[in-house]
Amino acid sequence: MELNQIKNNLLSGKASFDKDEADQFVHELVDAIKNNSVVQSVETINLWAEIFIALIHSGFLYEFLEKISENDILKFIKRLLNAEIVPIGCTKLSHEILNILRYPMFLQKIYGKEEWEKVILELIQKSNYSLSDLLKQRVRDYPNKSLFHITNSSGTRIVTWKEFEYHVNGMKKMLFNLIPDKQNYQVHFSFLLENSIEMASLDIACLTSGFVNVLIPANSVAAHVEYILNETKVPFLFVNDERQLEKIKAVKNHLTHLKKIILMNGSGSDENTSSIEVEINAASKNSLENRKDTEVNISSLATVMYTSGTTGFPKGIMFTHENIIYKRFCRAMAIPWLGEMDRFLAYLPLYHTFHQISL
Repeated sequence: MELNQIKNNLLSGKASFDKDEADQFVHELVDAIKNNSVVQSVETINLWAEIFIALIHSGFLYEFLEKISENDILKFIKRLLNAEIVPIGCTKLSHEILNILRYPMFLQKIYGKEEWEKVILELIQKSNYSLSDLLKQRVRDYPNKSLFHITNSSGTRIVTWKEFEYHVNGMKKMLFNLIPDKQNYQVHFSFLLENSIEMASLDIACLTSGFVNVLIPANSVAAHVEYILNETKVPFLFVNDERQLEKIKAVKNHLTHLKKIILMNGSGSDENTSSIEVEINAASKNSLENRKDTEVNISSLATVMYTSGTTGFPKGIMFTHENIIYKRFCRAMAIPWLGEMDRFLAYLPLYHTFHQISL
């Protein structure tokens, strides 16, 4: 079957087939993966990318993942990785293959097989696959699916992928508005925050914009906060509330690089302290159209996480974008039974590396 016909069948959906026709079609799709020359042209590569995108929404995904062998997918990927062709097409297809590989039905097939760790890393590296790419895929594939269930004394609030993207974009506008040089991606932002949807949005806003964020454990004492801010030379600090702000006030005269504090909860009490609402509103009319996430290079520094509970002063652990995105796949390969239908209870702080890779 020709690739265009495969794509059209996927777009028509599983409901348009009877059982025998559906089974036959899945076999033909598997045969196409096994036998088709993926690197014939840029057009062929782009067509394969469209096929993988359509597969997620077609109703055929689980039947396909059940029938395809890991070796056939592996050979398909290696043909792509070895292709000497325009890299833009290869990038798009690599991203969609990575999107398919995350499903438990396939992850269980490759559990414990070290070769796949290397292949997935190579796909990430050659296609510069970042958290920005991952987030766009999730919003595209699950716009109205719940991402967070936030429970408190008032009840449970559900945040969908589309709503989360909206929050992230609002935070991104604010970050760009804060820096005096709009092209200065070397500016660091620091968080002294506790778990919240706002912290998650702010974190992802940094990681998908190329800004480095410095995560300070919320239980840090004032002396440790001073040490971290001076070591990283952070000009902008997001603080959870007045209680956390007291730590900053205690050492403020020693913070030579800090220019502005933004309170997540509260209004601020001096000219160098502002509220998150004021800053978001000030940037709300700005556009993100000229801000290209593709400027993020996965080999560049993404975040600095400071340890808590260690002896002496906290230790800053530096993570590149590649570290973070690859760790997300490594976690999936280590516990392949967890998937999109499972719900996670978040009790670790969001400044912990495990929660930064939970998308």
